[in-house]
Amino acid sequence: MKNKLIKALLFMICMLFCFSVLFSCKNDSEDDDGIYDDNSQTDVEDEKNDNSDTGESSHLWELKYNFTPTCQISGCEIYVCSICNEEKRVNLPVTNDHSLGEEYEMTANQHYKICSVCDKAIGVENHSYENECCTVCGCFEEYYEISIWVQNGYMATDLFAKQVKEFADANKLTINLTISERDGTVAGNDIINDPTCAPDIFCFTQKELQGLIDAEAIMPLSTAAADNIKATHCHGAVLASSENGILYGYPMAITERVAVLYYDKSLISEDDAKSLEKIIDICEKNNKFFRFQLSSGWGVEHFFFSTGCESRWTVNKNFEFVALDDNYNSNAGIAAMKGLAKLAGSSAFNDETYGYNYGNDTAVIISEINNRWTAENTFGENLGVAIMPSFTVDGENYQMKSVGNTLLMGISPTEDSEKAELLSRLALWLSDEECQLERFENFMWCPTNIAAQTSEKIESDPYRKIQIQQYNISVPERHKNLYWSTIAGDLYLDAKEAKTDEEIIAALNRYDERVALLFEKGEYS
Repeated sequence: MKNKLIKALLFMICMLFCFSVLFSCKNDSEDDDGIYDDNSQTDVEDEKNDNSDTGESSHLWELKYNFTPTCQISGCEIYVCSICNEEKRVNLPVTNDHSLGEEYEMTANQHYKICSVCDKAIGVENHSYENECCTVCGCFEEYYEISIWVQNGYMATDLFAKQVKEFADANKLTINLTISERDGTVAGNDIINDPTCAPDIFCFTQKELQGLIDAEAIMPLSTAAADNIKATHCHGAVLASSENGILYGYPMAITERVAVLYYDKSLISEDDAKSLEKIIDICEKNNKFFRFQLSSGWGVEHFFFSTGCESRWTVNKNFEFVALDDNYNSNAGIAAMKGLAKLAGSSAFNDETYGYNYGNDTAVIISEINNRWTAENTFGENLGVAIMPSFTVDGENYQMKSVGNTLLMGISPTEDSEKAELLSRLALWLSDEECQLERFENFMWCPTNIAAQTSEKIESDPYRKIQIQQYNISVPERHKNLYWSTIAGDLYLDAKEAKTDEEIIAALNRYDERVALLFEKGEYS
């Protein structure tokens, strides 16, 4: 009984002690409302281990959460009393510690670094030049801000930026580059509509050249730059860059709009592939198709190009057709119709070219270089590639020609002659052998630079080798009224049905009348 009383007494003493501690914590928390100011961290550390002046028990604070401040946001520390679980917060102010990389940003007169956290310019200072170079950032006294639009769809900005930097380093320049991707056709049209939106240098497709010239949105090349392009780039690229004998563009690449001949090597030899008549004869004897889309003017024009004909529509900055030079209705046009009739009238002819796999029913496909996968699937290991064949009419031999499309670079007009000269040198650099081969390796852009075209990398690629050969006998692509394609496409049916020269001439007369009506009144019949 006595032992039980002793145990009960001890229990009561323990309970009284606990209540006294809790009461002390409560009084402390009521005194400071549980809030610390920004300078209270030292007080917290003191209270973690010291008793109060009254001798009563105080809080025993332990750090539970730590939110580190940065140069952009403040932080805090959260403490918890190990006795009563009371929480206290210590606010930590924004710091002056910035996250800076190794590279400097530069303007014409100053350099600085950008904090990766708060995006502010830190350490802005004027350049300190020694031997024409800033001793801090490496900036050269010649400083330029340049903007460029490059062709989209290839993630090409990084490579172009690298090539621009190499140009700057080689010429001891500092270039602050702004670069973005734009579709060549869209870019050309946007600049034609509003030349003020143009960057310093821009990529565009050659058919936009007339509109850019009319909008006064592109600078012609200097005599020295033009001589450089003529000496270092292929004939097709020089034609594509020119208008009325004046060069405006810096050639970048041959696009995949060039049409070539794909054939079955098990049936057609390399020598046979040179003659339209031989190919047709082999296809007919083996009951195989010769596929070539002739139901549109874009296919028919290959025959007319071959005999020296062209339907050339001139467009102004408002995308209005202001001139037409069409010589289809001529003796050369009659020869083209006779060549066209040889294929259109053959039992082997088939107008479809863009299937996935034509199997064993096909021996020949004439189509653009970007349709090579159809040819690969159709012919497999027997696939042969060649330029388009020639045909003979009235004893005259005509080499079939393709339309050629080129990606070009243009320079926006500027009154700053020093900058204009620099932009020209940069455009020449970007169009040279090394840069074009680098873009070929990364994006498969077919080069226009002669040295690049004859390099081992290109010579070992059968598609690019043939693409270049066909391109160099091509006719530059220009804008045409879209209804023209339907009118010209009807010529293939006329050629197929015509039996005499008189019937061919009548068909060309009808074509002439329909095209004139389309140009003069915008009416399609």
